[in-house]
Amino acid sequence: MKLNNFLFNRLNTHKNSIINTILFNEWTIHETNSLINYNIYNHSEIESVLHIMILTWQYVGLFIIAHDLHHDRNPNKYDSILGRLSLLFYGGFLLEDFSDKHRLHHQCPGSFDDDSCNDPDFYNGNILLWYFSFMKRYINIKQVIIQLSFYFFYNNLGINNDNMILFWALPSLLASVQLFFYGTFLPHGKNGEIKNNNLPRWLQTLTSYNFGYHVKHHTNPEIKWQDLD
Repeated sequence: MKLNNFLFNRLNTHKNSIINTILFNEWTIHETNSLINYNIYNHSEIESVLHIMILTWQYVGLFIIAHDLHHDRNPNKYDSILGRLSLLFYGGFLLEDFSDKHRLHHQCPGSFDDDSCNDPDFYNGNILLWYFSFMKRYINIKQVIIQLSFYFFYNNLGINNDNMILFWALPSLLASVQLFFYGTFLPHGKNGEIKNNNLPRWLQTLTSYNFGYHVKHHTNPEIKWQDLD
């Protein structure tokens, strides 16, 4: 029985790593092609919007890969590198900075203006103020410097500003809104209340990579996004 459980866990770990690798590689190919080869004037607006929507979903995926790494107590070297790169490309964040904040979220979800434990993901106000408060707490000077470095790097490669705005900056920003709405605003209430949303499975994956099943995530944060239901 112990051997079977060990083999199952190993196979499941490899499955999760393979899926995350596919997601990361698909984002890399799509992002590179959109920045370097895509000419918005040679394509319809609908086609460009579709690319932005897909890239937004892929950027959400980059964050989720890194989020799973944060909760992994004993990640292997490959998953650790993949997760750190995913968070870096998602928004210029370093894992340690993100982990310091997110650890507090799980320790005291829904706590606001509490000197002993303050949830950085929660805000006792309307949705717009909540979003801006949420972003303000996670953005720091290192993240800004890293994003500016990406901008100058892309600029030196000859990538035009239109492509950078539409296929780099905008999808990343929209991904933060999507993550906030489905992963923070909807499932969290005051005084530690955690809720699931009622979306069907396919929409759970499309909106938040199954983090609509938020009760299970907070009950056992080590469960990978592919296994949430």
